[in-house]
Amino acid sequence: MATILIVDDRPANRDFLMTLLGYGGHRLLQAADGVEALAIANAERPDLVIADVLMPTMDGYEFLRQLQADPIISQTPVIFWTAHYLEREAKALALKCGVSAVITKPCEPEEVLRSVEAALGIAYSSATTHHPMDVIDREHLRLLTDKLSQKVDDLRSTNERLSALIELNLQLASETDLQRLIQAFGRSAREIIGARFSITAILDNDRTRFRSLFTSGMEAETAARLGSQDAESLLLKAVLRERRSIRLHNPNDALISLGFASSHPPIHALLAAPIVSPTSVYGYIGLIDKIGFDHFSEEDERLATILAAQVGRIYQNGSLYSDLLRHASELEREISARAQTEKALADREEHIHLLLDSTAEAIYGLDLDGRCTFANTTCSRLLGYMDSSQLLGRNMHDLIHHSRPDGSRYPREECRIFKAFQSNEAVHVDDEVLWRADNSSFPAEYWSHSVCCDRKVSGAVVTFLDITERRKLEDGFCKAQEQLHKVVVSSPAVLFTLSIEGGQLEVSWISDNLMDVMGYSAQEAIGTDWWITNIHPEDLGKTSAQTHEDVLDRGQSSQEYRFRHGDGAYRWIKSDMRLIRDEAGHPSEVVGAWSDITELKYAEQERLKLGEQLEQIRKLESIGQLAGGVAHDFNNLLSVIIGSAEMLQSDLPNDSKLRSYTADMLKAGQRGAELTRQLLAFGRKQVFQPVELSLSALVEDFEKMLRRVVPNNIEIRPVLRSTSRIRADAGQIEQILMNLAVNARDAMTAGGILTIETADVELDESCVRQLAEVSPGPYAVLGVSDTGHGMTREILNRIFEPFYTTKERGKGTGLGLGTVHGIVKQSGGSISVYSEPGRGTTFKVYLPSLRGDVNIAAPRFSVMEMPRGSEAILVVEDEAKLRNIVSEVLKSLGYSVLVADDGEDALELSRTHEGPIHLLVTDVIMPGVGGRELASRLVQARPQLRVLFMSGYTEDSVITQGVLSNQLAFLQKPISSADLAQKVRAVLDERSAGSPATVNAR
Repeated sequence: MATILIVDDRPANRDFLMTLLGYGGHRLLQAADGVEALAIANAERPDLVIADVLMPTMDGYEFLRQLQADPIISQTPVIFWTAHYLEREAKALALKCGVSAVITKPCEPEEVLRSVEAALGIAYSSATTHHPMDVIDREHLRLLTDKLSQKVDDLRSTNERLSALIELNLQLASETDLQRLIQAFGRSAREIIGARFSITAILDNDRTRFRSLFTSGMEAETAARLGSQDAESLLLKAVLRERRSIRLHNPNDALISLGFASSHPPIHALLAAPIVSPTSVYGYIGLIDKIGFDHFSEEDERLATILAAQVGRIYQNGSLYSDLLRHASELEREISARAQTEKALADREEHIHLLLDSTAEAIYGLDLDGRCTFANTTCSRLLGYMDSSQLLGRNMHDLIHHSRPDGSRYPREECRIFKAFQSNEAVHVDDEVLWRADNSSFPAEYWSHSVCCDRKVSGAVVTFLDITERRKLEDGFCKAQEQLHKVVVSSPAVLFTLSIEGGQLEVSWISDNLMDVMGYSAQEAIGTDWWITNIHPEDLGKTSAQTHEDVLDRGQSSQEYRFRHGDGAYRWIKSDMRLIRDEAGHPSEVVGAWSDITELKYAEQERLKLGEQLEQIRKLESIGQLAGGVAHDFNNLLSVIIGSAEMLQSDLPNDSKLRSYTADMLKAGQRGAELTRQLLAFGRKQVFQPVELSLSALVEDFEKMLRRVVPNNIEIRPVLRSTSRIRADAGQIEQILMNLAVNARDAMTAGGILTIETADVELDESCVRQLAEVSPGPYAVLGVSDTGHGMTREILNRIFEPFYTTKERGKGTGLGLGTVHGIVKQSGGSISVYSEPGRGTTFKVYLPSLRGDVNIAAPRFSVMEMPRGSEAILVVEDEAKLRNIVSEVLKSLGYSVLVADDGEDALELSRTHEGPIHLLVTDVIMPGVGGRELASRLVQARPQLRVLFMSGYTEDSVITQGVLSNQLAFLQKPISSADLAQKVRAVLDERSAGSPATVNAR
């Protein structure tokens, strides 16, 4: 049986087909419109589609077009099921669209079944339709019902068109907005005539372009792509100029010839009618694609023409109404503008009164008899009256000028306000007494100006201020001047003014604190060349020239120079000056200040010195990075050389002449190892294995070693006062002592005294600022001093640089003090040096001190002991030759050795090895999986596994900042056979003692 999709907007029609086709055992699907049907067709892929033609949202014609456009479902057969097609037109449309058949509603069930079977390619058999009689009767009744429904549909269609016409007339009659009017017309016309969509366009004033374009039934995105239309195209020119409608059938979708842009949707049928009034053409309406037909009818054209003409008349009336409204609005605006002008004049007058009432100054007017004609609010308030009306018409002299401050009568003829009437000149009095209504008085300042009318004085206007607060301010100002004088006298800066006469600057005034700051009296400085004559001779020329240039040209100057104090010594002075100009812009004088900055200058010099030290440290750090990297690679080579020489020597007979060569190889290797250790120490990359120790005890023990390298003509004086302990690498501290002692020996070729001292100090903030990279706290100090030839500052600035030496060629590598510097920094300390030519040199090493008892670990094996074993050891080293040497040495000692090239190889070997692995010996830095990660993963898989790391230099987190963790075992490259044997045995013995196998995995 087949899957059939039934598409109809009427549920009764769908029910009929569902019932009829259901007897055939078909799988039936249904949809109410074309959009829903397309979705179902894509999802279900039916064998046949039966679709109505006229439906909302998407009709049958558009549904068929989109169905055939989809390559997946384009071959699905379609039957049109319609009541609105004439038989001839239906068949023609069927042939054109490629539908399988057209069934006209209503029809007999056999016709439906026959069309369905034919479309599915199944031979129709009437036997399949044998149903009980009651079923046939019911279907016959349903058919009659559908016919009646068809009639109802036709009536409904007619009613819908009539309703649309009525609604359009109502909209056209009530709409006053022309834009909405045209938009409603296009929408209603499309619905009445049954077009797929419509375009309504309104011409601009020049009748060559469209100013408005409205669409109906078209998607927003499609409408946005239409662009503008050509009003001069042949089609539109005929519609607009000839004022006639055009009805076209356009089967080839020729858009351009119709005047439409290429982005316009396809046009199969077009009906265009002009929107006109008896006198004008306003635009046109275009109806596109008649729904259910391939062209528009004459009736459609007639109806569209009538509707467009009706809208044209309404549009004309609306335009006239709009013009009338515009003229009325202009008249209303003109009347409103006149009213606003009158109101503005009234407001302006009121505003003037408001301004007068809002001023802080009291204002009143007088006539020639002295009577008040106007008074603002401030005037009545200052004079103690409730309202200004209490002053109007009253003689103002009798009210406010009647008495002097002593109470005596103030004659009117002495009042200067009335003199303004006589002389017609402005009068200003800055110190007057005015009286209030309560007979109290207040100080005032007033101005009186005559008022003229026709060039005759008609009165006066008087403005006055209550200056009580000003008097208080003046008194306060006097007190402030006194206070300022006290401040100037006690100020650390000397204030002064310089006069400018003939381009020369001389002191015209200077503050009294000159004696305290610069050691001179004010009388010595004023009116003389005192300033110029006391500037340091080396600074005089530059200071004098720059002062004149800066002050006179730029208006200001700021300089620092040396000035002779009254006691004869030169002090550093900071001078700041500013040029003062008069009202005409001409230079009048210079004001300035002198400050003694001698202490600040010395502090700045000290800061620059510390900056140079910091730069030196940074330079040493950069070189240390390079030295550490070189030493790392060199250690691998030395490990191969030393290991190979040891193995070769062990295989040679004692009387072999080659043993001397192997001995030289071992010595050279050890010498190379010593150099790499110096490089690593210099760069702070050497593995640091600290213990708690007493600095004094270490120096005391090492003194015997020093006496072997220091000649007899040099006296060694130990001064051991430190009682604290430090945490450091004892070998590295001894290396510091040895390097400093050898340098001191070389500086005292004729003999001298070498002093080695220890002490405990507490460094505070001021001390820390003079040292580099240390914090305040307790420190143990190691001092090494000699009485040799000393060093110049140039040499001191470079002594810690690697490979820098003042010794003869071949007598020094230049790494000694660089190594010392690196060890000190790695130990968390600081080093300083003091030296002058001919006065010897002193080095001081500051190391952080601890509290508590000193615990010094003793070595476990003798130097040459080679302990053996039988455990299984996994050796991981990416350097092939070194890997072979290590594995051969371990095999020779009885161990079972597994070898891996890198971390990945080691992990795979551990996974496949069935027996136990007691110890992992691995390099720290390897490509891919490094030593730290390898150890962590292997210990997780084999919890009893012990780990021994090897490296010549690493910054890996296993060895954090070069300091070896207490829980990890480490072997420094280059590796000798004895060192390897002893370290392996020690780690394995710790496992036997039950120590935890811990690797810090981060």
